[in-house]
Amino acid sequence: MKKYSFLLYSASFILLTYSCTEDITDELASSMDKGYPRLVVDGSITSDTTAHLVRLARTTDYFSNKPLEPITNAKVTISNGVVVYSLAENPDKPGDYYTNPDVYGIPGNTYTLSVSNVDVDKNGEFETYTASSVMNKMAPVDSISVVNVHKYFMDLYEIRFNADEPGDTKDFYIFRVKKNGVLLTDTITEMQFTDDQFFNGIYVENQPVYNLFPDKTDEHLKINDTIMLETCAVPKEYYDFLIDIMLESRGSDPFGGQPANVRTNVEDKSKATGYFLAYDIKRNMTIVSDTIKSKK
Repeated sequence: MKKYSFLLYSASFILLTYSCTEDITDELASSMDKGYPRLVVDGSITSDTTAHLVRLARTTDYFSNKPLEPITNAKVTISNGVVVYSLAENPDKPGDYYTNPDVYGIPGNTYTLSVSNVDVDKNGEFETYTASSVMNKMAPVDSISVVNVHKYFMDLYEIRFNADEPGDTKDFYIFRVKKNGVLLTDTITEMQFTDDQFFNGIYVENQPVYNLFPDKTDEHLKINDTIMLETCAVPKEYYDFLIDIMLESRGSDPFGGQPANVRTNVEDKSKATGYFLAYDIKRNMTIVSDTIKSKK
């Protein structure tokens, strides 16, 4: 969907979560290979100082109608090449592993996830899996605004932002929205993402990056509501992963090539699926005022 100078995609997929805030389902993972178990990795480290989450599970047969099986008692670490952070399993949520709450990532570093002491195929032999992701630096976003517009034959709210986009790199972004502290993009299907193909190296002014729909109860806005936009810099490999998931879940051009497996950055790729992501976050906030009714 093209919005002014932006080409935004709605990520219709259901695998990755962020900082314990977004829902995960097992639809994609359970349909990967009937009768062939795989490790499902769902985790991230961000520039936030927080307890970062990695979820581990085992795929199930698509027709078994069973949820993913959590993988317990694994040894899980995240390293930046110098410091190694150990993750502890939550005793109340099997398969959920957390860093200490004082951990944060630094843009420019490469972070490597290691998962060991697991027997995914239950053959009696332990396996080790790794995944690496570069944390790209997110440039500052100057400000955001919310405007009520009539578009696509309906009234909606546009979240717009102003930012100086770096011109010396090829950048990729995801956008998430909070209203009064509650994440509206609480499923990945509601998240949007883009590259900088149409605005690389220019000042982006008053450009729409997200739509909210008043007919949805949680997206209807009132005066003095607080809106926060989280803009996150992600690596190209993750952007490609999102495209794969979107095509897998929505279907691609019927005249195109044969469907391919959704890519993963987890090694061994033949035995694993999912993604481990490192990303930098910038947040901007605005308070809804009566100017929201201005149609521009």
